[in-house]
Amino acid sequence: MSEVIKTEQQYSAAMARVYELMQADNDEGSAGYAELEALSLLVKNYELAHYPIPSSNS
Repeated sequence: MSEVIKTEQQYSAAMARVYELMQADNDEGSAGYAELEALSLLVKNYELAHYPIPSSNS
C-alpha cells in the first residue's frame, strides 16, 4: 500500500501494516524500511486532515 489514504478502512489497514513493519527487523535501506517510511508519511497526512490537533491558543 503506497497510495493516498482516503478512507478510515484504508487508514486502519495502513496502521496495521505500520505495526507489522515496526515489529520486523528492517535495516535502513531495506524494502521494509522504505515501506515503513512511505506509509508513515501517508498516515501522518491522513491524520492531519482527519484528526487535527486543536491549537493551544484558545
